[in-house]
Amino acid sequence: MTNTLPFKTLDDIGSIDGKRVVLRSELNAPQSHGVIVDATRLERALPTIHELIAKGGRVVILAHASTAQKDEQPSLKPVAEWLQNYLDVAFVDNKEIQEILKGLEENTSNVVLLQNTRQWDGEESNDPEFAQFLASLGDIYVNDAFPVAHRSHASIVGIPPLLPSYAGRQFENEYRALSKVLNPTHPFVFILGGAKFETKIPIAASFIERSDILFVGGALINALLKEKGYSVGKSFIPQDTIPGLTELAQSGKVLMPTDVIISEGNTAYKTSIDSIPSNGIISDIGPDTIRNLAEHIAHASFVVWNGPLGNVEKGFTDATSLIAEAMRRSPADTIIGGGDSLAFISNTDEIGFVSTAGGAMLEFLAKGTLPGIKALEQLI
Repeated sequence: MTNTLPFKTLDDIGSIDGKRVVLRSELNAPQSHGVIVDATRLERALPTIHELIAKGGRVVILAHASTAQKDEQPSLKPVAEWLQNYLDVAFVDNKEIQEILKGLEENTSNVVLLQNTRQWDGEESNDPEFAQFLASLGDIYVNDAFPVAHRSHASIVGIPPLLPSYAGRQFENEYRALSKVLNPTHPFVFILGGAKFETKIPIAASFIERSDILFVGGALINALLKEKGYSVGKSFIPQDTIPGLTELAQSGKVLMPTDVIISEGNTAYKTSIDSIPSNGIISDIGPDTIRNLAEHIAHASFVVWNGPLGNVEKGFTDATSLIAEAMRRSPADTIIGGGDSLAFISNTDEIGFVSTAGGAMLEFLAKGTLPGIKALEQLI
């Protein structure tokens, strides 16, 4: 089968029997106090690892870790323990380069996972010497970390010029699915939630012409309502100017909410957008708005959603759960992305494609490419 993608995949890799593969994987699974709380990204990483082993490769995995607990040092040790259920994997928990090299030479496992790549200063700065060190760990490079392909880090863009390089299966799947959004079928519903005003409002504005229905939820709705002259009480709005907000508000393309859920002290209640009290905080969209949005989803051909629709961290998950259910019932081609969304959706089995990317998904939809994609494209 001819490869029509702009980069090489595992179908092009040929024989790798006895060769060492440097695999940049996405293993940044949410964890709390050393316990994995959502293994979705880890599960998505397994097919590429298994395939490389089946092709005869020895796999050296590079990945990063983060944690919500400020008192914790981000570590991949819990990930290594989870992977042990499916692979014979050795964990090299060391920052010293010579010790890492020694550990690789002495290890008999087919899979070795190195500690958090971001423990080195050279990773995020894409230091050429550090990239050279990472490349020295193998004979072939595979990038299976689409969720960080928008980062110009050494393990993403520094290694490809130094080794024969390929995209892993999850990277390939993400690219194929999200590429459809660049030329969507219609009617097309685009839903954007969350709270990253400075990045998501411009993304929403960029979809004014491409979408038939554009819905903005989450904390983003605060800024949109304010821009359109509504009182938003004590709901958070950035003080700085938000690029694209005025264009979005004046476009006539945005499906505006008619009601919202307000939290005020220890109480929460529904109200219309015309009646938001001065002490109230918008915490979710209301039931009338949910029904209206669900109706549009039911009649769409294509639906894309990124980011939660309410303050899910404070327990306001109704809209996020109900819209996920509407997407499951819809005959449309559906895509959900963004880690914040997925963490509060219990069942995504019947949704067309569930992206593990958040910021990378949005940047790809806005630009049609990413630094990690370009790094692989240059090698065709």
